[in-house]
Amino acid sequence: MYYYQQAGLIHHDYLSARHGSPPLTLDPDLNEMGRKCAYYYATNNLYDHTCPYHIKYYPKKEKGIGECLWRTGNNKVITSYHDAEVRAVRRFYQEIEEHNFNDVEGNIPKFLKVGHFAQMLWSGVKNLGVGVYYSKSNPEFGVMIVYHYYPIFGFGDVEKMIFPEIKRFI
Repeated sequence: MYYYQQAGLIHHDYLSARHGSPPLTLDPDLNEMGRKCAYYYATNNLYDHTCPYHIKYYPKKEKGIGECLWRTGNNKVITSYHDAEVRAVRRFYQEIEEHNFNDVEGNIPKFLKVGHFAQMLWSGVKNLGVGVYYSKSNPEFGVMIVYHYYPIFGFGDVEKMIFPEIKRFI
């Protein structure tokens, strides 16, 4: 396990605890898959969800794997994988501004604006994997960060599984 993976877990757990979600467990297979996918995306100049390593590295696919992507671009402010990971998790959490806890079904059409937040805080997620890669041959792409969640969340479960921030954290 790498330091940035542990840092990713700590950041996720801190923010999801604010909403009553249980802590996650780093999964070595999800970490390896994340690392391979980050490499795949960065070296192929892709920012989509087409990584071919999902099934190969994580056979528990029957419940699905959630994937959240973030890349820095050519950002000279990013100084380390840890720094990039912190910024990614904070960016995902900022989607709280678009998430409506009172109208869960209303979040479905704006999935691209709230999907990272929902996946991160869904209390049904048990395992997390973190992969990071920087392609020296493609520095304009920046640092690619891939988060994998098992199991993936489903909007049918969101109403019961994503909660507003607990008052003691506000």
